[in-house]
Amino acid sequence: MEAKISVIIPAFNAAPYLEQAIQSALIQEEVLEVIVIDDASTDATAEVVQKLMSTEVSKLVYKVNAQNLGPGASRNAGIRMARGQYISFLDADDYFLPGRFNHAMQLLSERPEVDGCFTKVQNVWQDDFRPAAFQHQEVIGYTGSELSQKDLLYHILAEKGDFFSIIALLVKKSAVEQTDLLDEKFIYGGDIEFIYELCYKCFLVPEKEEGIKIIRRLHGQNITSSEGHRQFNDRWRLIQKWLDHISDYQLEPRTCRALVLRYVHFWYVMKGYPKSMSGRQLIKLGLLLQLLLLKPFLLRKCTLG
Repeated sequence: MEAKISVIIPAFNAAPYLEQAIQSALIQEEVLEVIVIDDASTDATAEVVQKLMSTEVSKLVYKVNAQNLGPGASRNAGIRMARGQYISFLDADDYFLPGRFNHAMQLLSERPEVDGCFTKVQNVWQDDFRPAAFQHQEVIGYTGSELSQKDLLYHILAEKGDFFSIIALLVKKSAVEQTDLLDEKFIYGGDIEFIYELCYKCFLVPEKEEGIKIIRRLHGQNITSSEGHRQFNDRWRLIQKWLDHISDYQLEPRTCRALVLRYVHFWYVMKGYPKSMSGRQLIKLGLLLQLLLLKPFLLRKCTLG
């Protein structure tokens, strides 16, 4: 099979895992190149890549950011450099299993109207740290029936079922170029916003393959950090950004309502509500929520503080 895929790996201080990630992409026969974007790492990332480049000069591409820019900027750099017809993403501490792209490439070659596809991801824990929120997430990824673009966007925004990860995607580069790429202002959640935009602008379908082809390695370093508040704040700002798209994208009423509910949920947590509110304030908030669900465009004209 002709190699057509560019695999983009953003890497920041992931030397212990990086070699396995790179090798797992290099062995896929459909892969044209593996692009590693080193986000100004201070560990042995450069040494790991340089060792592999001595034997994989033709397929391995390496770029180092002059300063730490975040995963969004690193992925964007990889997208701009990519020579492949298709784009795949892989995090530096995750890896593909053999045959990762077999079914995906067959699907895309047989259905030219499809812009990209996504599959399931297996979570594997590397240490004893396991937050309650992840207790039942052994396998993640939407595996239901094929949905229209509007239905898929609503499904994801309303959190109806499993979400799919950016590393589960295989998408045409031409489709990626229809988007604004990843928003580099988001250190956390930029990949999620990118998926929202892909769902809105492109036709994505589930692979529906039985087996697992991607391993997502979870450990304390990539699940929790001292920047937890920043993570949450970025997710909140992400929803705010999409509220601005209500008119621009002419989103469906149900999708607008899903955005409002997500926004209010994040606002509750950010502000410490409802514990800090009086009964009268809660009633007022309930009435406000009802109004916003009926007329979500009003959020473009006001702020919840």
